[in-house]
Amino acid sequence: HCRRGPSVAFIVDKLIISLLPLARCTLDVCAWQLGMSRRTLQERLAERGQEFSALLATRRSQLAVDYLGIRNFRPGANCPMALLPRGV
Repeated sequence: HCRRGPSVAFIVDKLIISLLPLARCTLDVCAWQLGMSRRTLQERLAERGQEFSALLATRRSQLAVDYLGIRNFRPGANCPMALLPRGV
């Protein structure tokens, strides 16, 4: 049995978490942190059916929900504007 390490998508997700607060979360920075070119990182993610932009968007959404303390968040359904009476 060959034991595999964490997937590239998993590692990139962890990088995204650490880089987002620093406003340094780009494909280029993540690739540099992993010691590979931008293209190689894109290819490795694509092999797993992933894209950097999708991973970044998902993590941003999850962090926003966590920061706001929203439970059972559903896009559109939990919008604070939806709680206001119509015409306000």
